[in-house]
Amino acid sequence: MMFSLPMGSMNRLSPLVSPRFVRSVVGLVLPSALGLALLAGVGCGGPSEDLPPLEPLPSLPLDSVEPVVREQLSDARAALDDADERLELAAAWGELGEVLHAYALQAPARIAYTNAATLDPGAFAWPYLRGVVAQDDGDFDAARTQLERAVELQPLSAPARLRLAEVLLAVGDAPAAAQQAEAARDAISADSYTAAIDYAAGRAAAQAGDSERAVELLQAAAEAAPEAGAVRHALGESLRRLGRDDEAGAELAASGAAPPPISDPLLERVQDLAVSAGAALRRSNQALVAGDFERAEESLRRGLAVLDDTVGAEAPEALELHLNLAAVLLRREQPDEALVALERTHELFPDAARVHHDLGTVQRALGDDAAAVDAFRRALELEPDRADTHFNLANALAALERWTDAEPTLERVLELRPDDDRARYLLAIAMVQTGRTEAGEERLRGLLADEPAHRPALRGLVEILEQTGRRADAIALYDAALDVEQPPAERDALLEEAARLAWKLGRRQRALGFWRQRVQLDPTSSTAATALANALQLSGQRDAARTEFARAVELDPDNATAWLSEISLWILEGDFAAARERADAALALHPDDAALAHTAARLLATAPDAAVRDADRALDLARLAYGVEPSLEHAETLAMAFANYGRFEEAIRIQRRLVQQAQLQNRRGDLGRLVATLRSFENRQPVRAKARP
Repeated sequence: MMFSLPMGSMNRLSPLVSPRFVRSVVGLVLPSALGLALLAGVGCGGPSEDLPPLEPLPSLPLDSVEPVVREQLSDARAALDDADERLELAAAWGELGEVLHAYALQAPARIAYTNAATLDPGAFAWPYLRGVVAQDDGDFDAARTQLERAVELQPLSAPARLRLAEVLLAVGDAPAAAQQAEAARDAISADSYTAAIDYAAGRAAAQAGDSERAVELLQAAAEAAPEAGAVRHALGESLRRLGRDDEAGAELAASGAAPPPISDPLLERVQDLAVSAGAALRRSNQALVAGDFERAEESLRRGLAVLDDTVGAEAPEALELHLNLAAVLLRREQPDEALVALERTHELFPDAARVHHDLGTVQRALGDDAAAVDAFRRALELEPDRADTHFNLANALAALERWTDAEPTLERVLELRPDDDRARYLLAIAMVQTGRTEAGEERLRGLLADEPAHRPALRGLVEILEQTGRRADAIALYDAALDVEQPPAERDALLEEAARLAWKLGRRQRALGFWRQRVQLDPTSSTAATALANALQLSGQRDAARTEFARAVELDPDNATAWLSEISLWILEGDFAAARERADAALALHPDDAALAHTAARLLATAPDAAVRDADRALDLARLAYGVEPSLEHAETLAMAFANYGRFEEAIRIQRRLVQQAQLQNRRGDLGRLVATLRSFENRQPVRAKARP
């Protein structure tokens, strides 16, 4: 169950998701005007005792719904008519309300819940569910009244308090919202609601103007529920109010619509009552917004099963269910199953343009671009003005290097959608590929003039400039892109690309400058520190590189690459004691890392300082490295470890085999070293590294 899911949030889905995913499907196939007649006496004729006045219920649309829904509504209505006692009647009204609620028949559901609460004022479920319906309808005053009554009846209900907090936030009563969120911490099973509680309390603090407290609470919520994009959005907004723009940008870039999920048994019971095809579509859409593709698939398959048992492919929901199932399977990285589902859909709907479009999408995912081209062309025959299909056709043609065919297709996309940056970029590349480099460059420059940080266009233009010898201009493009305000993650990627380009072009100081900016952008990034350290090492600045590698390890002890590089630099400097100390620390964290084991084994076997050497451990580590990867270098180290241990015959046997391999493969660069080491072993002399002065 998700709280406060705004309808507009469905548009936050990945661009890979078809627009049909985000349609609001009510779940019942109803006429546009039901013309419901009010029946004041429904369910009131059986009980002998005096009853309080009840609200009249509209007649139910039994003739205009799917058979499975008709049966549920008929059963609920029959139970209402058969009820003889007040509490039995209250339960019957409530159960009817649940069925109506399950199918989004909000108005009659509200009446049914109201009557149930009137008949049984001590029951928690009816004011709670009545409050849920009112909240969904945007009637926050009614929702507040009903949810306050629910909390009064069941103070230890975390869902009731959290939902009431949502309503209070909607009406701007931050202090009361904060009070309800904090009270939820004392509710039953509060630990399972921690993220939702912190999310509500954090937004209440933000609404009250306490951004520091909001950040504290929202960071805790984000840590507990990292998949909840709505938390990241709220956190980003609070960080921005504190002037922490870089952190805010990172959170907002990772934001989404999904709030922290919570367990709401009452509402889940209601939702489970909805078994129609339309209800399955609605639930699958909700699951997609939350990023729960497994639950979306389950809902879609249930909806299709209902159709198979009842009206079949003629139902209005049938096409949506089939297409959504295929798209969900593709999102779950099951393209073969998606293709099977679409082929079945094609049998049922051979003239649906969207079926052919989605067939092309799945065929592209399977690597069959030629079949995808045919599918997209057929879709355009049926629906000529769909820009997405034109663009996907152009992409498939580009993958086949049919650039001449792709150009007019892309021009058609831009006729339909003049501001489509993807089409603008791909058309520029098509022009370059067909020999019109100047025209392609002009289009790329136009795209960058509108969006200087457009990375694909940037890379495309840089490649052109490199090929035409305008290297300084290429780096200047990155300078311009970096002058534009952008989320930290995007800026970090641009800096890395700029640094690599500058290094490739021999501008080492510029490259180091870009890498230093990465570190300044995020001083807590072990990856950025490692990249800078690597560049410093290659530039001959070993002391500075060693310092950066040590910082990278401190930031992320799991960064085995930084550990290895730092140890290697200590060895190069001749400080074998420091190298061993760092090797011991690294191996304590990464005991099975072959590269670390190999470096440590050679250090422990060949160090000139006897206090550093360790024959037993050197041999164990050398065996580990060779067992993981039996390379020439690892075999050499194993031989050195045997020799250091005094087991020269085994060392000689390994070394002779390495010499023979080098001779057979004509590896002259290795042969001299291997032979010299073999002679040392034959003279009963282990290998020793040279200590630097």
